[in-house]
Amino acid sequence: MNELITHPKGEQQNGALIPISGPVAVDPFGGRIHVEWDPQAAVTPLGQLPFLIEYLKLAGLFDAWAGDCPLQWTSPNAPLKRDILGTVLLSILSGHQRYAHINRCRSDGVNPSLLGMEKVASEDSVRRAFLKLDEASGVSWLHLFKQRLTKNVKRAIERLMQDDKWMDAGRGWQCAETKLQLQGWSKARRVVILRRSIKKDVVMVDQRDCGQLRLGFTELSDNITLYEYAVLVTSLEQEILTIAQLYRDRADCENDFDELKNHWGWGGFTTQDLKRCRFMARTTALIYNWWSLFVRLANPHQHTEAITSRPLMLQAVGKQTRHANQTKLTLTSAHAEAEQIEGDYRFIAAFFHSLRLTAEQLVPIQCWCLILSQALIKYLRGRQLKPPGWLLAPS
Repeated sequence: MNELITHPKGEQQNGALIPISGPVAVDPFGGRIHVEWDPQAAVTPLGQLPFLIEYLKLAGLFDAWAGDCPLQWTSPNAPLKRDILGTVLLSILSGHQRYAHINRCRSDGVNPSLLGMEKVASEDSVRRAFLKLDEASGVSWLHLFKQRLTKNVKRAIERLMQDDKWMDAGRGWQCAETKLQLQGWSKARRVVILRRSIKKDVVMVDQRDCGQLRLGFTELSDNITLYEYAVLVTSLEQEILTIAQLYRDRADCENDFDELKNHWGWGGFTTQDLKRCRFMARTTALIYNWWSLFVRLANPHQHTEAITSRPLMLQAVGKQTRHANQTKLTLTSAHAEAEQIEGDYRFIAAFFHSLRLTAEQLVPIQCWCLILSQALIKYLRGRQLKPPGWLLAPS
């Protein structure tokens, strides 16, 4: 019986696709283009950051911050302090809010070297560095807060009420100071108590009975004085009149705190331990201050929040090229006000150039005063700030 002859097999087809090597041809509506990748190219999404870096250099801010940081390692493979702090600076300016976002800074092929960094640190390196850093020695942070009315605080108020060492603090307030060491405090702290007399006509409101209001009209004799008061705990060394004014001015800072929380990720970079959260919060506040004063150089007439100023003054595609021993950074900004900010940066560059001409004769604190005088010209009205005088050494 003859065998059945099946149809001969054709060429066997392989279902696996082989990736294209080299430039990739793409055929969009505008015509064919060839796409290629260069991960080592010197490009940055923060092309306008070099102006801020020069500002930090002239004022000596970044060098002092990195130099005073008490981080120390014994391992030869440990990252440099400048790399850790430079990475944090780049991350915060980029609007990051988590340690995992830090790895995005590795795509920046321009700004790390301009900050004097050897490389961008990893998120784990930053976490470990802040965990290693002792909070007490790492950050000397000025604090001023309102103290709850505990039993020991009440005793301190009673002692001061019997004293006649109350000073006029302005706006009807009087102030006095003492020292307290409450439970849980490692040392005694300075306490400033403010009081202000209440007018004689007083109305008391009682809402305990099912929400129904009870009004009590109290008439006080001339022998009775009522005070409202506030208890402030501070590490500031200024006189108590200054402390009182700082407390009264706290309401003017509410918008700044809102900006820090919502636009700068002040509540971000969280870890399970409180120490690193505090350190990152303080670092964010420091960089926020640097940035706010820098933006004032471009617009000294008003404060510009980060949600507006960072896209305008930071974000631009920058491509770095080198030719004939000269480094050139070409910027391309897609912002609608790119022309305006270019003019502002040309003015800032001229101002920095004038500082560089005299930088050899000036110490960083003198350069910083000149920068502040320009940034705060609206409030100083042309007056030049001068560094505080040096105290003579004892003979």
